[in-house]
Amino acid sequence: MPLFTATYGDVPIFGMAVRIEQVPAAPGQQVEAFFGVPGVMSVYGGHRGRIFQVSGVLFDEDLDTLNALENVFTPGVDGSMADGVARDLFDTRGRTWTNVVLLGGFQPDPMGPRPGAWNGDSGWVLPYRAVFHGLS
Repeated sequence: MPLFTATYGDVPIFGMAVRIEQVPAAPGQQVEAFFGVPGVMSVYGGHRGRIFQVSGVLFDEDLDTLNALENVFTPGVDGSMADGVARDLFDTRGRTWTNVVLLGGFQPDPMGPRPGAWNGDSGWVLPYRAVFHGLS
């Protein structure tokens, strides 16, 4: 169980059982080879951001509200945070990542919403995966 409640732009959009994996993107690199000279020359070109792979379970007591929770991840829908605006991501380990963008990389479970329970409350659950891009 995570110690911290994950948020995006100070909003707890991730639901329950959240897992956030941060994977640094490959750095910029210039590689040159010269005819007649063995080996290659490599010049480090700087950091190129990171990818955040998020998985979790959206939960609510009724299906309409669960659908509204899903819309937060859907580009072009009112109230969506998949709008290209960089926000702070606070992960489940207590770290704050700045300049993080949700570009619409949201994948709900192929089985769709289904009846479920969480902490003794019954309602609807929707497992999902989402991808966020860290720009810095």
